[in-house]
Amino acid sequence: MTKWLGIAAQLYVLFNAIFFVSNVSTIILIRGFAWLTPDALFQIFARGAMICIGFTAAGCIVMVFVLRSLRKPQVR
Repeated sequence: MTKWLGIAAQLYVLFNAIFFVSNVSTIILIRGFAWLTPDALFQIFARGAMICIGFTAAGCIVMVFVLRSLRKPQVR
């Protein structure tokens, strides 16, 4: 169980970082640096953190299936 919690924690951080950076870069491309106040960055981070929960759950499910397929004995 702790192995899956570790994988979930790593995937959550990865997905959250990717989502946060993509949101901030999109705002910079569209509106420039003037709109990046600390409050706006916090809202982007909080929204990204909530959205990434679903991505992390899906990533864990994919990892379960991948690791199960690797553990099955190969028929020769």
